[in-house]
Amino acid sequence: MNQKSERKGRGAIMKNIKEAEAESGINKQNIRYYEKMGLIHPDRNTINGYRKYSEEDIRRLKFIYLFRKLDMPLEEIRNLLDGAIDLPTALAQQKDRLKAEQERIQGAILFCEGIQERKLEELDIDNCLQKMEAEAKRGSLFANILYDYKRVIKGESIRVCSGLLELSICLFMRKRNFKSSFVFLTKALQ
Repeated sequence: MNQKSERKGRGAIMKNIKEAEAESGINKQNIRYYEKMGLIHPDRNTINGYRKYSEEDIRRLKFIYLFRKLDMPLEEIRNLLDGAIDLPTALAQQKDRLKAEQERIQGAILFCEGIQERKLEELDIDNCLQKMEAEAKRGSLFANILYDYKRVIKGESIRVCSGLLELSICLFMRKRNFKSSFVFLTKALQ
């Protein structure tokens, strides 16, 4: 046990943020963020104001870690941990979200396969963008580009499974002055 650990009440061990990070697998910044979002409620040291994490806080952090790895939204995790929703319901809803995401990603994969064998100079960019816009209206991956962009502006994390790819495409197209590609992006922003 680390010397910085404290005891609370009848033998309950309180941990500092570094220990909470090590035990939960969640970095300090996210631990603080989850506290700000109301997912955990650590005590504070009255002398120095440092956070003190109980075993229950660590347990909640581990649950958060598990469900975030399943890409469950924080609000859903809060509802689950606070008892507003049960585990089977939360997981059924998450499976539905993941299946919908899988369908959107599949649309992007099929689009890539459709143009993969061509050379860049041979691509009819306007036709490709029209097809992308049509796919976006049907719910393919491209429809989320703007949503992820707004999340970046707000300082929220980008989902690795789709956000980084979309952001890279957006930045590449902007750098290469594919202005026509932003027509449907601009419309969706409004």
